[in-house]
Amino acid sequence: MTEVNIWTFNVNSIRKKMSQINNLLNKHNIDILLVTETKIKSGVEQELEIPKGYNVIWNNNLKTFFHGVA
Repeated sequence: MTEVNIWTFNVNSIRKKMSQINNLLNKHNIDILLVTETKIKSGVEQELEIPKGYNVIWNNNLKTFFHGVA
């Protein structure tokens, strides 16, 4: 049986926390990271630098800068 390392992180604005996210992913070998309260509007997520080897699924609120998860 293979173990899966799953974490969650309430970032309260993902733009300010990308370096912390990258450090967590590298340090703890996280397989799945659930990021809440991204507070990013649709279309801006392409500006963020996502670590190699990870795929992101975005779910943004229709209102600008409200909640959102990745």
